[in-house]
Amino acid sequence: MSVFTSFGIIVIAMLILGLLQLVPGIFALFYHYALGKFNKAKASDLALFFILGTETISVLFFLAVYFIISIFFLDNSAFENQPLKWCLFAIFIILSIFCLCFYYRHGKGSTLFIPRSYPEAVDNYIKTVKNRSGAFLLGILSCSCELILTFPLYIIVSISILQIENSGLPANLPTALFVFTPIVPLFSIYFQYYYGYTLADIIKKRIKTKPFIRTALGVCYMAIAILIIYTGAI
Repeated sequence: MSVFTSFGIIVIAMLILGLLQLVPGIFALFYHYALGKFNKAKASDLALFFILGTETISVLFFLAVYFIISIFFLDNSAFENQPLKWCLFAIFIILSIFCLCFYYRHGKGSTLFIPRSYPEAVDNYIKTVKNRSGAFLLGILSCSCELILTFPLYIIVSISILQIENSGLPANLPTALFVFTPIVPLFSIYFQYYYGYTLADIIKKRIKTKPFIRTALGVCYMAIAILIIYTGAI
């Protein structure tokens, strides 16, 4: 895997994290309820702790994966491991097809692939959040159902970062950008509420961008699979 390929994979992975819709959807609903129950200052405070929870669990997941990858492939063998590359290639192809066909449920709305019981459970929990710890925990829990889409990204990005480091180039900046990407859509929604947007406005926007999101996610996962092939190791 070349350094340029590694940088390309990291950038595409960041795009995917910025396009995923589950956590932003939960955050939009949570902030809507918070604004209705509390004053604007407290609602904003709870929203920021939700974001902090999301960022905390994202960083912990990534560091855990990076640590494991770095231990098992200290000798740079991760980039020459044929079974691993075939497995990653297959996973990203499957995820590409999944996003194109199943990421959204059929219908006019923006309902995602998650079981129907999950939104009800989240909605019930959101209504009980009254303090920072509850908001922080909700931010952590909201990431759980998208791990099937994000965990492979942590693996391939960890390998890419190790490749950059092994080439003698600093990887601090791409690493930092990657781990902070999941909260960019949350801050986008945060500022939309700040400037007067409502939950209805945000939902309309989500429905309008649904075809683009579905296609873009499928293309990005496929692009990573192609870059894995492009390394010449498969």
